[in-house]
Amino acid sequence: RWWGVDRRFAVVVVAPGGHRVFRPLAEVGITARPDTADALGVAQPGAPLTATLHAPDGRLRAAAEGAVTSDGTWTVAFAADGAPVRLRDGDRLSVGAGGGFGSLVVETLAFDFDVARGLMGTARPNRDVQVLLGLDPRGSAYERTEWYDLTADEVGAFTIAAPPPRSRWTFTDVRSVRATIPLTDGHRLESRLVIAPPPPAAVFLPVAHRK
Repeated sequence: RWWGVDRRFAVVVVAPGGHRVFRPLAEVGITARPDTADALGVAQPGAPLTATLHAPDGRLRAAAEGAVTSDGTWTVAFAADGAPVRLRDGDRLSVGAGGGFGSLVVETLAFDFDVARGLMGTARPNRDVQVLLGLDPRGSAYERTEWYDLTADEVGAFTIAAPPPRSRWTFTDVRSVRATIPLTDGHRLESRLVIAPPPPAAVFLPVAHRK
């Protein structure tokens, strides 16, 4: 199962060991990033790709073309008249590649993060939202993460006000935030934030003066 897609596959036999690698064939998975002009996803490797963005009233806002890479991933950026076209709540994003087709309706998904107040986000009311916090590894060779399954309230707000009790990390350790809304057919909405680490503290060394 890859990106929630498990209906059609291509079988590749790798010589000389005869191992079989299963990859989805013709299925399209879409990740839309609301309030940006970008979309990305997976599809049949090497296939030509077309993407369209329609307003809720059916009006075409923008279109883009490209190709799926050899590893089965793709990205597009929407623009019109030389200016980026941002994905808005209610827009329909459709992507076709290699005989496959995918479509989703863009929804509100945004958040602010502050080391003093935590995370404050907005989505459609009662929407389930998954939040992944990437933490400072503190010298470890492994990535440290914290995962939250949240539900927006009746006005569409979701929050993380504080780390769990007895946690060994604080909001000052957060280096990235990713909020995701899983949709049907393996599609999803996503919003990301990368936080630069604080600059190293200045170190003042005593200077000896000789007479």
